[in-house]
Amino acid sequence: MNSVTSTFDMLDAAYDQPMAAEDARQLLFICTTPRSGSHRLCRALYDLGLGVAEEYFHPNAMAQLAARWAIPGEPGSPQRFDAYWQRVQQQRNRSGIVAVSLFGYQAPLLTRLLRPTDRPVFLHLHRLSAADQIASLIALYQTKMPYENDQQVPLIPDIAEISPRSIRILHKWLRMQNDKWRQFLADKPHLSVTSEELFSHPEALLARVAAHGQWPVPHDRVAQVTAEVTYSQAYSVNADIKRQLMAEHAAVFAAIAGEGQDGV
Repeated sequence: MNSVTSTFDMLDAAYDQPMAAEDARQLLFICTTPRSGSHRLCRALYDLGLGVAEEYFHPNAMAQLAARWAIPGEPGSPQRFDAYWQRVQQQRNRSGIVAVSLFGYQAPLLTRLLRPTDRPVFLHLHRLSAADQIASLIALYQTKMPYENDQQVPLIPDIAEISPRSIRILHKWLRMQNDKWRQFLADKPHLSVTSEELFSHPEALLARVAAHGQWPVPHDRVAQVTAEVTYSQAYSVNADIKRQLMAEHAAVFAAIAGEGQDGV
C-alpha cells in the first residue's frame, strides 16, 4: 500500500482494471477544489476497493492516458473526448465503480459525462479554512510541483512575489470553484465532507462515504486504511513554507479567516 499519495500516482498502467463486457458500473464523482486532501481521499477509496479515483480530466492526465490507450482523434476534439471517457470507464472500473475527481472549474464537464439513466454518487469535499487552503496551495507550488507543461503556473507567483493582492486573487478563484459546486449540487443528493474531518477523523469519514454509496466495506479494512491516511497527513514537505507565508502575511490571512466558512 502506498502510504504517501502524490499527484497522479494512480495513472500508471498497473492501476488499469479492464472490465468485462458484462460488468456494470456506478459513477462516483469527488467534487472538490485544489488542496482539499482529494488525493488522499482518492487513495483511501482505492485501498478500500472503491474505484480508481483520479483527476482524469486534468490536461496532463488526459495526455498521458490517451497516449497509452491510443485514443484516436485530435486533442481537444469532441470525438476524442468521448472516446477517452469511454476508455476511462472501461479501464478504470474497479468493484463496479468508476471514480473521478473534479475541481469546481470542471463542473460543466458533468453535462457531457452523465447519461440520463445514470445515478451517480456525489461527494463534495471542501476545506473549511480558506486561509489554510490558500497558504497550502501557494506552498505546494513552491516545493512539489512548481511547473506544468514546463511553464510556471501564472496564477501562483514565486513566494518572494506573494502579496496581499495575489492572496486575495487566489481566494476569489477558490471561492468561485466552491460556488460552482454548491450551485451544481444544490438539487442533487450528495454527501458533504470536509478536509478537516478527513485529516482529523478519517475513520468516521470513510465509514460515512461507504454508507452513502451503499458499499459494503469491512470495519477492519476501514481501520487499516485510516492508519495510512493518518500517516499521509503527518508527511508534509511544504509545512515550513506554509507557516512562513502565513506569518509574513498574517493580516490578510486573518481577514480571510474572519470571513468564515462561506468565504470559500
